[in-house]
Amino acid sequence: MTPFMDNVYHDYDISGQRLPRYSSVIRTNEMYKVDNIGRKPAKWKWQLQYAEPDEYVIVELDYTVSQSLMISVNGKKIKPFMATSTNEEEAKQVLMSHIHECGYHAFFWDYTIIKFVLTGEKDCVVVVE
Repeated sequence: MTPFMDNVYHDYDISGQRLPRYSSVIRTNEMYKVDNIGRKPAKWKWQLQYAEPDEYVIVELDYTVSQSLMISVNGKKIKPFMATSTNEEEAKQVLMSHIHECGYHAFFWDYTIIKFVLTGEKDCVVVVE
């Protein structure tokens, strides 16, 4: 996936960085690892469009932005399941048991990975910041 570029980029002006608009066709009921190169956005908005309400995807992100982690759905903060590499299998089982809960997520604090659930419900908009 390649985001759009702002056309007014200058060396001294960071407004010309890549705009965080991604669009992709994916299979539902799968898990995806999303990598990016360069500056990560401070705020990411995720939505699974044109899916049935009972469909889902689990997104894995490398969360190395030095700020506090917050995931919200419709303005409501969602408490994470705190995980480590030693209980990764448990975290996977917990995520899979919550695949119909928009925004449910696990944060692996020892290697700064976040995995969260997106559902096909029309009001499921997950914000990662």
